[in-house]
Amino acid sequence: MVTPVVTLAENGEHEQVAALKAECLKLAEKKHEMECRVVALQRLREAYRIDAKAEFDFEAYVEEQFQALLAERPARPEQDRQYKELVASTWEITNPGEPLPGADDDEDLVAVGGGGSSLIKNKNCPLTAQPVEELEDPVMDQVGYVYDRRAIKQHIQASRYGREVPAPFAGTMHKITLDSLKDATAEIKLMKRLRRRHQAEEEEEEDGMDLT
Repeated sequence: MVTPVVTLAENGEHEQVAALKAECLKLAEKKHEMECRVVALQRLREAYRIDAKAEFDFEAYVEEQFQALLAERPARPEQDRQYKELVASTWEITNPGEPLPGADDDEDLVAVGGGGSSLIKNKNCPLTAQPVEELEDPVMDQVGYVYDRRAIKQHIQASRYGREVPAPFAGTMHKITLDSLKDATAEIKLMKRLRRRHQAEEEEEEDGMDLT
């Protein structure tokens, strides 16, 4: 989607660009809802027992879990990777040399190893021990842990637990599947950009101290 939007921005079609951005936000919201429904169905599989004597209302249970997930994980379509790439690409065309609005909010999104609500929660892939920022094909699970795609795929396929396996991190309780893994390239790029910015700020501070 980014390439045609860039072309529209270059041609000055600002209304069409805005309309496409709005549609991209709607798609991001729908994607979030779909992901929540997938997790709700996974919870159903864990909760239901074939030998249960009491009647089980599948539809009601899935809907209850879906609504709970929406409350636990509010949609943030403006943080969708494709939407952010779209906004960044058109901003550079229409506002050359100006900082992207909200760039300072990046620090709230990536805090490696910081826990909490940060997106990236680990510094190294637990299976290869390689730093996550050096991974050529990084993927992220639903909690925020990053892995080498090939290594985690082999780990899941070789596991005795089936399609859904415990995350390979000590002290974590969540489970992962191949379907729950997402490309983490954008998050890694964001992390590198923040690191470069922090280094530049530190160098400026050091230069200022030398002058005094």
